[in-house]
Amino acid sequence: MRVNLHCIAIALLASAVSLAGGEVDAATAFERLKSLAGNWEGRSPMGLTKSTFKVIANGTAIQQEDEMPGHDIMMTVYHLDGGRLLLTHYCSAGNQPRLVAKRFDAGKNEIDFDFLDATGMSGKQAGHIHAAKFRIPGGDHYWTEWMFSGAGKETPETIDFARVK
Repeated sequence: MRVNLHCIAIALLASAVSLAGGEVDAATAFERLKSLAGNWEGRSPMGLTKSTFKVIANGTAIQQEDEMPGHDIMMTVYHLDGGRLLLTHYCSAGNQPRLVAKRFDAGKNEIDFDFLDATGMSGKQAGHIHAAKFRIPGGDHYWTEWMFSGAGKETPETIDFARVK
């Protein structure tokens, strides 16, 4: 049997690109998010932010509720959809963006989410959450960055949280 080295090289390159692109182990990332169950406080540019995580629906979803100065209470729900980890953010901007985990680094305890779609948006330039990053080292600390996008401008909001005891 004759082996086509060109085809093998292309297959190996495609595999390397796929792995470098960050295949997401959604189930492990979801379990990492579950470790956040409880109450948290952090400082944002807006002031003291309170966040509560609850594992709900027989362990199939995680509810995050955020209280930030100058905003109505916002909620984010995380869940698995087949091999994907999704979040839906119920924003005080009046829309509901959905993000999908695009990168999970178990060694660094980092999860990156990117925009998938949204409901309730008045147009493409409407302000909305467009990306989110989590760093969850474990214990009583986690860090997050939410990227708010609107009118052609992106504004990151980074918050360093500590568990409330």
